[in-house]
Amino acid sequence: MKGKNCLWTLLILTFAVSITQLSLRVSAAEPTVTFKVEPYTTAGVPPGNLVVVNVSINAEPGAAIIGWKVNLKVQPDVLELGYTYGSTEYIAYSGVAGYTLYEWCIDYPWDPVPGEPPTIFQVGGVNKTEGTITETTDTVKQWTVLPEGDGANGTGLLVTFYFTSKNETAYSPIQITEAYYYTSWNAPNLDKRVPNIINGHYNEPPTIPPPIVHKVTVANQTYHVVTQSNSSVSNFAFDETYKMDTRRGETTFYVSGPAGTTGFCNITFPKNLTQAFDGWLVFVNNTSVVPTVQPNGNYTSLHFIYTHGDMPQLVQIYGTYVVPEFPTFTPLLLLLIAMLLTAAASKRVWSTKREETPPNRRGFVQFT
Repeated sequence: MKGKNCLWTLLILTFAVSITQLSLRVSAAEPTVTFKVEPYTTAGVPPGNLVVVNVSINAEPGAAIIGWKVNLKVQPDVLELGYTYGSTEYIAYSGVAGYTLYEWCIDYPWDPVPGEPPTIFQVGGVNKTEGTITETTDTVKQWTVLPEGDGANGTGLLVTFYFTSKNETAYSPIQITEAYYYTSWNAPNLDKRVPNIINGHYNEPPTIPPPIVHKVTVANQTYHVVTQSNSSVSNFAFDETYKMDTRRGETTFYVSGPAGTTGFCNITFPKNLTQAFDGWLVFVNNTSVVPTVQPNGNYTSLHFIYTHGDMPQLVQIYGTYVVPEFPTFTPLLLLLIAMLLTAAASKRVWSTKREETPPNRRGFVQFT
């Protein structure tokens, strides 16, 4: 009887552990922060005219942002970074009234020295040949004394970028290639996080071809992963056994198109196949790209862009969760079943021996 109680206790504990793991995963959810290019589609204008692009933020309550960073990329033969008015060239603008972090800073108790800007805004590297602008940042000037958990939330502008049109009808993605936001700067625990990203376009993107459905089988269960791209997609594969650090599951395929042209890919995963609780990693030809991530019910869609090369380019996508070949409790359940079978077999053997043992061999010593 004690053995049965023990086995039932182990079984209940096994299920309790599984439920606890799920609860911890749900409770670990953090406020959603999204960086978004606006407008989503910018209409083309004649060459030489100004093109204005904003990057805005939507931060759920509790995000408490005290700083951010954005890198941006466009097609340099379509849009030129910067716009010259008179003798002054304008590239980016922030850290003033009307921009999210500024509005929060001027009302914050630890206001910087009167007469000085409440934030530090800077533009890093500008490469007009490649169409990139890097290390555009905005931070609270006295953030080292801020208590953790205090910061900006809500919706508003982060930064405005200025471009000069080089082509009225050509297409260019307006892509956030890298972005971070900060919630504390308490050394040595720098709290740097990756937001969701929604990229934009200059002119409407090319016509999207029909989607391709790829069948993925894990543990005799079939899942459907969908790709939609202006590139030719080939050699699609999903490896559920891949493990590296916190990464689980690897999706690979090749994309090809006319060299030098912009390619894009939308890929949709069912959440019961794979997810990324700590952000998705996407590589094209071994170069990291930042995808736009769009949750949609039981699915997650990723959108990313790249430049076609002379040869087909390898795409690699990594999440942080993949459906296991067996549920997490299955090995323990199998062990419990084995223990039960062993106990039952042992009892049967003992009963058989008792029947075969003469009475004088049971429970007492016979003297001769």
